[in-house]
Amino acid sequence: MLATLARLTDDPDEAAAWLEEGEAIATGPCLSFNRLWFRENAIEHALSVGDSAAVRHHADAIEAFVAPEPFPWATLVVDRARALADGDAAALAVVLERMRETGLMLGPGFNAEARRIGRAPR
Repeated sequence: MLATLARLTDDPDEAAAWLEEGEAIATGPCLSFNRLWFRENAIEHALSVGDSAAVRHHADAIEAFVAPEPFPWATLVVDRARALADGDAAALAVVLERMRETGLMLGPGFNAEARRIGRAPR
């Protein structure tokens, strides 16, 4: 929710405050889905303001958190974030294709994400 609020405001100071509060919660004891959704939305915010270092920070945090038990959604979010932060069109194309293929197996949530970024399933 806090990273979503950061995405919704046009005030950089307000966004920074929401993200700081979210970071404190995400690094403490909280439910896994809250931690992951905060990071995903923080990545989207960072992409929207061109903050590649923040994109990588949140991608690294997701990767570290799920390292004991990685799963496709987290891997795709991390790989997409890194490809976009690096401006690596070839890596992004690979991620988008993996999203398309995985979405066919995992359901409409992945298909919606693929459509959102321009790679709807065939």
